[in-house]
Amino acid sequence: MFFPLVQRLFSIFKEKELMGYFEKTAKPDFNKDNWFEVKYQTEIEKYTKENVGFRKFFVRSHNQINYSCFNTTNAGGIYVGTNNYLYEDGYIKSHLGLNFEGEDTIISRVNHLAVVRDSLKALGMEVVVIIAPGKAGFYPEFLPKEFARMKPTTTNYQIYDRELKKNNINYIDLNSWMLSLKGKSKYRLFSSTGVHWGEYAAFLAIDTITNYFENLYSINLPRIKIKGVKVTNKMYFQDDDAEQLMNLLFNIPDQPMPQLELMVDSVNTDKLKVLVMGDSYYTVLSHLGFGKYVFYDSEFWSYFSDVHKYDKKDLNDSYKGAVRDYEDIKAEIMKYKAIMIIVTEGTLYLTPRILFEELFIQFTKSFGVRQHKCLLENYKNEIKNNKEWYDTVVEKAKARGVSIEQAINDDAEYMVEEFLKNKI
Repeated sequence: MFFPLVQRLFSIFKEKELMGYFEKTAKPDFNKDNWFEVKYQTEIEKYTKENVGFRKFFVRSHNQINYSCFNTTNAGGIYVGTNNYLYEDGYIKSHLGLNFEGEDTIISRVNHLAVVRDSLKALGMEVVVIIAPGKAGFYPEFLPKEFARMKPTTTNYQIYDRELKKNNINYIDLNSWMLSLKGKSKYRLFSSTGVHWGEYAAFLAIDTITNYFENLYSINLPRIKIKGVKVTNKMYFQDDDAEQLMNLLFNIPDQPMPQLELMVDSVNTDKLKVLVMGDSYYTVLSHLGFGKYVFYDSEFWSYFSDVHKYDKKDLNDSYKGAVRDYEDIKAEIMKYKAIMIIVTEGTLYLTPRILFEELFIQFTKSFGVRQHKCLLENYKNEIKNNKEWYDTVVEKAKARGVSIEQAINDDAEYMVEEFLKNKI
């Protein structure tokens, strides 16, 4: 019974850190005000629970029992399918049409993007949209039993695919193409315990996208080529990101996945400055060097929020800041020759709502009800994902005697008002 206390005080055993995002409680200050307001007692209890010795081991043990005995997971949004295939709930819902936004909504979004496309085309810029495959759509045969019995209905992908083609948007449908490669590709495209596509699938995507831009601009871009391949059961990078979030004691057996050794051919090539926007599927492309070597002076705007810079001099992707920190976002966009928007089939309910509408706002300064709501949601998400900002809002909520959600909404509304003052 004393072991947890001894471990907490002396850290005799090194414990493996838990994966995922956690709001860590800081050790509270002891003073008269905190004591009589019962604030110190509440926070020290929470702090002690989070820092008890062997807590990480106990958490992993609890999760292992749930997985091994009941085939369930405590990781938010992660489901266990058959043959130990792991899925994220957003991708399952997208495949089955459970988060279908509605035909009119999607038509409106693509029409807004077409307006942006026309504005940029008049200035010599291009917009290219890429839809990557989702794991649930790629491996529906291993879905958890409660979802495997469901019959897919109309999906966001079906309508986006139709409308992007109808509006003559520059569009690369990697989703249907990679589905056609299932069982035919030289190496596996998705792992069993990861959410994102594997390195070989990402390499095929890079090769296809590079070809598309070369044909679009009649240029020669640097080419990433395979120098060697190692097939292994030891997962690497994002091939077991879903399993990592489960925080288990023991590894889940994995299907062999390829790990690529790459080289770059940049002899007699042209430069193309491209701004990339999208979701987390782009991180695998950037990991393989796409942002550093194929495009020139590239930035990645994740969900039109975080800015990541890719520099050949620095092999690591560097976080540059937030999009809202730019004094003139539209002017920043205009520095590029093209905009590449990459989304996955599993996030079509979310990513276009943010990216298409934000671009529409920037190039039309039209703030209707839908655009205002989109901007408000973006700021609310920023508050929740920024610990320092979130903590400040929590203090405001306590001082005003309102809920945290109300305080977040009020701060977001203020940010929208300030944004509109500068832009309209």
